Amino acid sequence: MSWSKTGSLFSGTDQKVRIKTKQGELGLSNLEKQAAAGVVSGARTVLQAVIAWLSWPSGDAKVRRNRYMARYFLCDSARPDMGDVNTVLKTHELVTNGINTNFNLKVALDDDAHGYVGFRTGFKGVMRGVFSSRHNLGKRNGKTVSRGDIHLDRDALDDRGLAIITLIHEASHKYASTADFGDSGYLEDDGVDFEAAGLTNAQALRNADSYAWFCYNMYYQAS
Repeated sequence: MSWSKTGSLFSGTDQKVRIKTKQGELGLSNLEKQAAAGVVSGARTVLQAVIAWLSWPSGDAKVRRNRYMARYFLCDSARPDMGDVNTVLKTHELVTNGINTNFNLKVALDDDAHGYVGFRTGFKGVMRGVFSSRHNLGKRNGKTVSRGDIHLDRDALDDRGLAIITLIHEASHKYASTADFGDSGYLEDDGVDFEAAGLTNAQALRNADSYAWFCYNMYYQAS
């Protein structure tokens, strides 16, 4: 399948995000390009703020941290385990470092998912992860894989919040080797309850949707 570059979002002097669309689909409009760029910059802003709050929590930020640690990582709401807090902090740092480097964001219509990350296995996959600046090595079902481009459903651009959550979710797969745990790992559309019961604390600390929703609500419930 071929993809066409439709724009770039620069970060600093060297890093940029290449936004691509699927050949055969209509190219992104200027509004869609602006929306895609806004999603990337928005995710970066959210992540940087949340890392600061996790590193030096005080006052209301500490209250929110404890509340959302309990909701999304199944911790004690009064005093979450500091090992769990550090795991959440380090995972968000990996995601932040990842999306502040060069990467491709492929935007196309997708009826099956809001987003996903492409990956390759085997020797060729590992070599691509080693030598390509836009691929990285990670773990999938215990095996080393090369994680490639982040894909975003074009319709998600109509909902900035959903698009930011999706980008952080997929970036956590790509850069922090998080996992999905079926219905028990996905949040309902309001981000309050999981779609099904059964997620454990250990699973939650590896669950992509937990990180995405924790991050989003830590930032947007700040005021």
